[in-house]
Amino acid sequence: MFGAFSIVKAAGLQRALSSDKPFALLIYTSWTDVDSIYSNMKKLQPKYSNYTFVRVNLNDEEAEALFNGYIIVKNLPMVVIGKQGGRFNQLIDNACAADYQCMSKKLKRFAR
Repeated sequence: MFGAFSIVKAAGLQRALSSDKPFALLIYTSWTDVDSIYSNMKKLQPKYSNYTFVRVNLNDEEAEALFNGYIIVKNLPMVVIGKQGGRFNQLIDNACAADYQCMSKKLKRFAR
């Protein structure tokens, strides 16, 4: 399910975040410009197969309810990397998330 950097509903997102595998989560809405970040993360996915890559659209009602009160809309899109059941997370700024070298360094360092 997660190998294709699939868009997930709330239940799938909760499974991805509760896994022991590190994750890279792209959070966006239909009105945000996400193309460069999404494209970069798709390129990174084969190199970082130890990560679960997921994306969630906050326009989905289930996802909106899941994140209600936790996401500041003006910061969308956003990328969060995490591990160990979602307990340790790092927010990646959008410039880095869209840059292959920068994001690669973050993923490599975070997965240790």
